[in-house]
Amino acid sequence: MVNDSGSGQFKRFGSYEVVRFLGEAGGARVYRARQVSVDRFVTLTILPRQQMEKIAYRTRFERQVAAASKLRHPNILSAIDAGSVGGHQYLVSESVDGQRLSVALAAGEWFGVHRAVRIALAMARALEHVDSVGMLHRNLTPQCVLLGDAGMVKLRGFSFSRPHREGASETWFEPDDYGVQYKAPDWVTHKTLDIRADLYSLGCVLYELLTGRPPFRGGTSASILERHVKQPPPDPSTLRSDVTPDLQAVVMRLLAKDRDERYATATEVVTDLDAIEQEKPIVKPKKSKRRRLFGRKK
Repeated sequence: MVNDSGSGQFKRFGSYEVVRFLGEAGGARVYRARQVSVDRFVTLTILPRQQMEKIAYRTRFERQVAAASKLRHPNILSAIDAGSVGGHQYLVSESVDGQRLSVALAAGEWFGVHRAVRIALAMARALEHVDSVGMLHRNLTPQCVLLGDAGMVKLRGFSFSRPHREGASETWFEPDDYGVQYKAPDWVTHKTLDIRADLYSLGCVLYELLTGRPPFRGGTSASILERHVKQPPPDPSTLRSDVTPDLQAVVMRLLAKDRDERYATATEVVTDLDAIEQEKPIVKPKKSKRRRLFGRKK
């Protein structure tokens, strides 16, 4: 059963009772809802049937559902159900009490070094799982990070995700001024992306957590992307005195222009951030080698 208000805002959707409209993403509408059968709150994402006719919206939604079917990790927003009701496609995910990281940053919230590292560590662990199933996120920004109670961190926003395919050409991204602040130079310099592009995006988010600003800001999308390719960002320690040399080394390695100079795997990032969180010295990096995974090579 589908029951809406006549303005496209759903009141009841199948076995879900809509509580509040949360926003839109990729043509889909996102709601806080109650799953009546088990009396629990969930996040309900609906792609209306009129949007299904638009290839870009349909493709993104299908990618999000495909990712949800593969990903099971404490730091990734868990999927509960998916399907179609009355021609509307839907995806149901767990509901997390909290806010998006982007909202906290926009409000000027200050993140202590330890909290920033804990958030980045949770994101690195999520990316480790994403890579382990042969996928890429491809759109990691603060909007994709949920901060919940008791330090919970969840990665979401998989509508641009796709399996890693060696030798496959990348489709171009939408050049909006927000998202481009977290895009790896690889989008310009390489035909194929791998996990190192996601790790660069993680570096951009960690940089903003520490300094209150992304590595590059201001100007057009094209000029920001050009700076990602050519211009080094200011060292975090010049903007914040309590950034340790080890933490700065991690951030700048994540943000290396040449992807061969970055961390090769999310596991390596987890190791170093975990050491920093425990106030232990990190091991100096050795020349990394990309491991073979699902037929992949460096």
